[in-house]
Amino acid sequence: MARTTTRKTASPATAAPDEAACLEAFLACVEEGGLDRAGLPQVAARAGVPLAGLYRLFPTRRALLEGLLRRSDLAMLEEADAAGLDLETSPRDRLFDLVLARLGTLAPRREAIRVLWHDARRHPLAFASLAPAMLASLRLMVEAAGFSADGLAGARRVTALGRVYARVLPVWLDDDPADLARTMAELDRRLRDGPFA
Repeated sequence: MARTTTRKTASPATAAPDEAACLEAFLACVEEGGLDRAGLPQVAARAGVPLAGLYRLFPTRRALLEGLLRRSDLAMLEEADAAGLDLETSPRDRLFDLVLARLGTLAPRREAIRVLWHDARRHPLAFASLAPAMLASLRLMVEAAGFSADGLAGARRVTALGRVYARVLPVWLDDDPADLARTMAELDRRLRDGPFA
């Protein structure tokens, strides 16, 4: 008698898990054990989704990191839209507000961001591979503030904003979340130099 086997097929629900839930699970894994413990199997288990479903959305850890950048970009723009960027102010002031808005969207996962910041030194290749996505994110902020990101002058602005962000982020990580006085002072000081003055 021929033996038959029944193969389970993925339902639509398991085939397309929630993107935000997967990114939150990734951040939770990072917070608990760093990037070393935030591989696809760990993230899928934490999110309660099949590994294949996670893979369809985020096939690599780099894709998860890029997903976090995109989500941060969108949240920043939504917060800026809700607050209403004042077009009467200078592009520098609008950039100041955008950077603060971005940091505000990261605040609920501050500890995970702290771990990622430190892991960047331990996993330089993983973060170097994010360079195109990070540059796109910085370019978005420059343009949303009202500066041009085109040509050599634009490239200088994007690069300069990357340096500003790299100086401000560690201050934010250790600042009092109730008022962010040190963060705002550092950001204001950094934006007064170079192509944003």
